[in-house]
Amino acid sequence: GWFQRGKRYTQRNRCWPAPFLQPDRVAVRAPFAMMINKGWQMQNTVSEEHFDPSTGTLNEAGELKVHDILTYSPPEHRTVFVLQDQDDEVSAARNRSVTELVSKLQPLGQGLLVAGTNIRPRTSSADYVNAIGTKFNESTPDPRLPSTSGGASMSGGSSGGGGGSGGGGGY
Repeated sequence: GWFQRGKRYTQRNRCWPAPFLQPDRVAVRAPFAMMINKGWQMQNTVSEEHFDPSTGTLNEAGELKVHDILTYSPPEHRTVFVLQDQDDEVSAARNRSVTELVSKLQPLGQGLLVAGTNIRPRTSSADYVNAIGTKFNESTPDPRLPSTSGGASMSGGSSGGGGGSGGGGGY
């Protein structure tokens, strides 16, 4: 038994790094996959501004957002996340409204595409984004062509050669 164990240990030492490379790669890539999934969750979250506050049904912006999620997201990331409210009735109305729209837009036989979330996406109001764009456009100077100075004439052309005639470049 001792010689067989020694032979096994010798064989393990000869192929040493190979058995451990794949698990190491998986361990290194795992956080990135989690970050990608959380990013898609933030992107595909329908939050309170997408719902009518009194009825809990989707407004026009919400319907367009759900349509974009189901149309333009990669198939593996087409889950619509609905931001849950503190009131269970409001959350249920939101979920019902989104589920009805998803069932209209998706063909039969597809898996569950609606999930609840408590993670609020980091967004800015449309007024704030518009104010930033407006101020940027106001601060942009008017375009101007550079003035020609230095006595060079545009129409005359230059008479002069550029050094060396004949062959002989030392390549």
